[in-house]
Amino acid sequence: HSGPGLTLQGLVDAGRLTNPPSALPVVPGDATAQAALRYLHANCGMGHNPKSTVFFRVDMELWLQNAALGSVETTRTYLTTVDVAPLEGIPQGATARIAPKDPTHSAVLGRMKSRELSVAMPPLGTEEVDDTGAAAVEAWINAL
Repeated sequence: HSGPGLTLQGLVDAGRLTNPPSALPVVPGDATAQAALRYLHANCGMGHNPKSTVFFRVDMELWLQNAALGSVETTRTYLTTVDVAPLEGIPQGATARIAPKDPTHSAVLGRMKSRELSVAMPPLGTEEVDDTGAAAVEAWINAL
């Protein structure tokens, strides 16, 4: 980010990283795709990545990997969500994890917008829907 506070570039400049990146990562896509990918990475990637305890059940990767940032379509986020069948059809009516141009049938968005315990993502620690994050993901779905 370019705002105040700690940034990756600041850490590199200060020599605070043991293995600094040779180049700063650039999230692919237009502003709509970038907003959705960044949101999913920061807010969902901790639980949805190959090292998480739920990956064996839900093989969805929402952490962005520097090596796969060439295009939106090469990100693991895209490859493991867009037109991929949802787990057990949850929430009801979902036809894909991300159904292009169809937010109503996109499981990821349906789970983000739900606070029903058996459906909600994240499942614990939230009482309100993150409307800003849901809007970013919904805009991306509509743009696919």
